[in-house]
Amino acid sequence: MTQQELDIFLNAVTVVGAAMAVFNWLRFKSRGASAYLLAFGFLLLAGIAQLYRAHASQMVVESSIALLFLVLIADFAARAGKSPPGGGKKR
Repeated sequence: MTQQELDIFLNAVTVVGAAMAVFNWLRFKSRGASAYLLAFGFLLLAGIAQLYRAHASQMVVESSIALLFLVLIADFAARAGKSPPGGGKKR
């Protein structure tokens, strides 16, 4: 993969991440705090792609990845707290 192809891919990841962040913000009423957490996760993903594209230091990129991981765990915990026992859907 050439540098130009990598840049195109990373820019596409950024656009998709930003679009998904907006989509999740719009779903706040139906999803609650989980929507904000997931939106923040998508923004982090977009930011990580741009950090990588800009050749940021490895420590900054890895710290951002760790923060993304923590946000995704928080999103999972928020969703698990809302689901009924047994994991089934509410009727």
